[in-house]
Amino acid sequence: MPYEIVINERLCHGCGDCYTACPKTQLCLINEDHENLIFVVKKGKAHVVNSKLCDGCGMCIEACPVQAIKIIISAKEVPR
Repeated sequence: MPYEIVINERLCHGCGDCYTACPKTQLCLINEDHENLIFVVKKGKAHVVNSKLCDGCGMCIEACPVQAIKIIISAKEVPR
């Protein structure tokens, strides 16, 4: 099922908690596969690099202290 991650840049303060919480990030770092990251934090904001890798686990949503992340599934949001 395709997922789309949306980050509200007005709310995001670039803490990187989404990046750290994402299991796919950890797998990429272990395998030194930096090209397949879902998130990066640049210039004080989190950015989505590749939503296609998201499996919809919601760990990024739970980790975000300012509720700046939403995951869209077939036009429905995953509840926080």
